[in-house]
Amino acid sequence: MTTRAEAIDAAILAHERWKQWLEQAAESGQTDLDPAVVGQDDQCTFGRWLHDELPDADRVNPIYERVALYHASFHQAAGHIVALVLQKERIKVSVALGLTGAFAKRSALLLSVLREWRATP
Repeated sequence: MTTRAEAIDAAILAHERWKQWLEQAAESGQTDLDPAVVGQDDQCTFGRWLHDELPDADRVNPIYERVALYHASFHQAAGHIVALVLQKERIKVSVALGLTGAFAKRSALLLSVLREWRATP
């Protein structure tokens, strides 16, 4: 069974890589990703762990609710960007991936709360 610390460490790495993947897709104008799947928060390894494997004791932690909310929001933003890539909306993709775009904001919130949760006993 994956520990909370292990799952969070892996999630931080994976979610930091998403920006790179999305930037590559934006640059090429192509992706084999399905925006509907990317937009779901239970399709990635961390999401499956969060929904299906997380011990009940961790679910009562107030941070869990924020993690679940921010994780879902992150995936919604990522799915939106994938859809824009497929629609060849280069300018909208660029804006969405920018420092003040929804993806950057949601990613920062998710990473922050993951680090906070990682630091709790």
